[in-house]
Amino acid sequence: MIGFLENQIQLLEQQIYTIDDQEANRILQLMTSVVGIGSQSAQAVLIATNGFKDFENEKQVAKFFGVCPCDHQSGSSVYGKGRIAKSGVPYVRAILYVAAHSAIRFNHACQDLYKRLKAKGKSHKVAIM
Repeated sequence: MIGFLENQIQLLEQQIYTIDDQEANRILQLMTSVVGIGSQSAQAVLIATNGFKDFENEKQVAKFFGVCPCDHQSGSSVYGKGRIAKSGVPYVRAILYVAAHSAIRFNHACQDLYKRLKAKGKSHKVAIM
């Protein structure tokens, strides 16, 4: 019974991750060409955004996933520590967070950006997002 269920899971995963659209395949190839983003991460992002068809720019995508940093300020003299917004799709935000950790380890451009932001005094989560 367990073997049968495992085969069914594999068949369903193959059906889910099969994309027939040429534009979606092109976007998927571009996303997986970035060091740190694997095929399943790219497919989850592609599915959640409907192939980026509903967005006009990258700021809207960042807001949709909740990965844009937000400031916490009260009045003119009290500034809180910056953190990521908790709006958006939590499953995909978690996938992107793990992909960012991988990118910091293996992608030199991402690693340099992370170090530069940390040197400016940004917190770990704000710098990684």
